[in-house]
Amino acid sequence: MFVLILWIALEIIFFVISWHFIGSYTILLVIATSLLGAYLAKRQSRFIWMRVQEELSRGFMPGNVILEGVVILFAGLLLLIPGFLSDVVGFILLIPFVRRKAKRLVYILLKKLYQSGRFFFTFRR
Repeated sequence: MFVLILWIALEIIFFVISWHFIGSYTILLVIATSLLGAYLAKRQSRFIWMRVQEELSRGFMPGNVILEGVVILFAGLLLLIPGFLSDVVGFILLIPFVRRKAKRLVYILLKKLYQSGRFFFTFRR
């Protein structure tokens, strides 16, 4: 909870500072970064979707590709949230090298949740 409050406070501080330096163009900049981020996330998610279909057609479970898609989804959500800090983190998560590292962290988090019994997955045919 503290992290969320700190995040919001930092977003407001960056917004006020940018408003001080560039004025009303701050709003246009926030909208432009959101639109650019949404475009980039959509483009990369299409690529992930093609990789999922390719792995399924080969008979493999696309677990790694789906985790990468989760990271792209999170990056897209961060880019759609108005604010500079969230945009910077979202753009950083769209970089393939960083995305692979973040995918590993998501895997570790899901594994810990699953092992502790707080997360479960069912599969039906």
